[in-house]
Amino acid sequence: MQVTAITASCDSSPAGPLSVIPSECKRLDCIDSSGIAELIGAFTTVRNHGGDLMLLDLTKKVHDMLQVSKLYTVLDVKDDEADAIKSFNTH
Repeated sequence: MQVTAITASCDSSPAGPLSVIPSECKRLDCIDSSGIAELIGAFTTVRNHGGDLMLLDLTKKVHDMLQVSKLYTVLDVKDDEADAIKSFNTH
């Protein structure tokens, strides 16, 4: 899976107010600076449309990279779909 797939889904599904676009990342084995740039672009696109981007099921490598880059504190990261649904109910 490439991060550009996340960006494409964000571009084709503009979020409405309080919308959440979940993106399952368990097939994303690793992420480099280009992937991080794509994630930031997707995050910005969704936020500019009044929504939230939620990342689900991160692999350890991607999770670690987001922590090192401090993006873990900016992006909405959930362990799995159940956690995302619980979070969605609080939006």
